[in-house]
Parts: sequence; C-alpha cells; structure tokens
Amino acid sequence: MGLDMYLNKEIYISEYDKNKDLIDQIYNLLEVKDESNNYKHLEITLPAIYWRKANQIHSWFVQNVQEGVDECQESEVSIEDLKRLLDTVNKQLENKEEIILKPQSGFFFGNTDIDEDYWQDLEETKKQVEREISFYDSEKEKGRIWSFQYRASW
Repeated sequence: MGLDMYLNKEIYISEYDKNKDLIDQIYNLLEVKDESNNYKHLEITLPAIYWRKANQIHSWFVQNVQEGVDECQESEVSIEDLKRLLDTVNKQLENKEEIILKPQSGFFFGNTDIDEDYWQDLEETKKQVEREISFYDSEKEKGRIWSFQYRASW
C-alpha cells in the first residue's frame, strides 16, 4: 500500500491519418482478423513515468492539473503542464533554501521530510520529464501527437 503515481501517454491513430501504415503493421503483428469493422483505428496507451510516494510531485499535480481535487481520478496533462513541472523541479533543485515543492501528507503517502529521498525524487522526476518532453517533440515532428494522463492511487 502507498501512494502510487502514474503518468501514461496515449495516441489515437486512424486509418485516415498519414500513419495508416503503422495501423496495418500493428494489425498484422497482432494477427487481428476482425472483419466486423470497416474503419481501422487504434488507441495505444503506454506507461511514461511511475513514481512511488513522491508526494511533493503528487501535490504539484493535484494543485496544477487537478484543480485541487485529489480523488484518484485520471486527469489530462498537457505538454505545457509537463514543461511547467520541469521548470518547477529545476527551480527547486537550483534553490534548496526555499521549498516550493512542499511534501503532502496523506494515507500512506510516505515521508514528508526534506531529506535525501525528497531530492532524489526530484532528480529522477527531472530526468523522466525531460525524456517525455523529448519523446513528445520527436513524435510531433513525425506528425504523431501523444496525450498524457496522470492518476494516483493509494
């Protein structure tokens, strides 16, 4: 038990997109022989980032993406949101005297001390969010637009 946090990425691909060849490849790979639908499309969801008890990051999502509502709901996260999170994490890592990413207590949310684990969570978040922003930009150049969703459970 504890605070588990998930950022997933998703893409919707239609046979009318310029990525139709990708749909055909995936249908063939999965050996899908469904003749009931004459419109081929796919929704692909992949895990992007997983955190465990990084309650300061969860607090950021609740305040900045979920409008203060913390009910384990899935929430849409824009690429601008991810860039703002990265900017906030970078500011916190650059100035360790003023805590701007405050820990959040909660049912099995983990430690709320500003300790080595706190800073390690921020370093790992920075690395992972940078990777996802780079992924998004690379895919966008190929004409593929991914969306992101955040949810937590405990």
